[in-house]
Amino acid sequence: MRIKGKFLEFLADICVKIFQIVFAMLVIGMFLREKFEATLFFMGLGGSFLVLIFAVILFYNGSIKGDE
Repeated sequence: MRIKGKFLEFLADICVKIFQIVFAMLVIGMFLREKFEATLFFMGLGGSFLVLIFAVILFYNGSIKGDE
């Protein structure tokens, strides 16, 4: 169904926007803080990349042509 594919692509777009916002917050926070918390930074970085990977999976599943 094409509606399902469009919806998954829409969710993928939302996940990419979330990734961009979180990544920008991490980078800005890294430059603004006096004491750099490496553990929290890398946990946030890992979480944001998981959101990006989820977005890629959603986009791939949404763009598959076929009848289910």
